[in-house]
Amino acid sequence: FPHSPIHVSSLVSPLTFLLFPLLSFLFFFLNFHLIFLLDLLLTLLPLRLLCDYLFYSSFAIVNPSKGEGREN
Repeated sequence: FPHSPIHVSSLVSPLTFLLFPLLSFLFFFLNFHLIFLLDLLLTLLPLRLLCDYLFYSSFAIVNPSKGEGREN
């Protein structure tokens, strides 16, 4: 089939032409997004610590019932 390699190459070249900028854009976007997420994590770290504190305080509220269960 002499037509099939030409058909594959004609399919592959537009795909690479379209995918290469898309991949480079995705790489730069993810790189920027990682920096943004790190910045967001640094700003949201006090909120996360506050949520941990609230979680542990609620866990401490649950703990006396467990202690009563142990006493019974």
